[in-house]
Amino acid sequence: MSIEHVTQICQHLKNSGKTPTTALVKAKAAPGTPLALIIKGIQRFKASQIEGDTNSQQQTDIKNNVDVANVDEASPSQAKFNLEQLTQLAHSQQRRIEQLEKFNQLLQAELKDIQKQVQALSIG
Repeated sequence: MSIEHVTQICQHLKNSGKTPTTALVKAKAAPGTPLALIIKGIQRFKASQIEGDTNSQQQTDIKNNVDVANVDEASPSQAKFNLEQLTQLAHSQQRRIEQLEKFNQLLQAELKDIQKQVQALSIG
């Protein structure tokens, strides 16, 4: 069984309204699937979900982008509206940064695991 198969199981669980957990994925996986593979597959699935959410948020931000070039010519109420849009955009960007930081942490953890496995193979 591969990590890709584990992520497919996770997606199937999510599509059926369930949160992928180690126990649920193990129950659906082929017998004898290593627990480490299941955990890595779940991590990769979660990371891809964060990345997908970030891409969706970025597309939304682009659609809602504010034209600040004409703020000087805008009425006070229009300037206030633009300020509110900019504030929302700043909050959205902060959420995206937090999501990317989580994604980065997951990737770093996976990299450390892979480095340990390579080192163990080199020693053995």
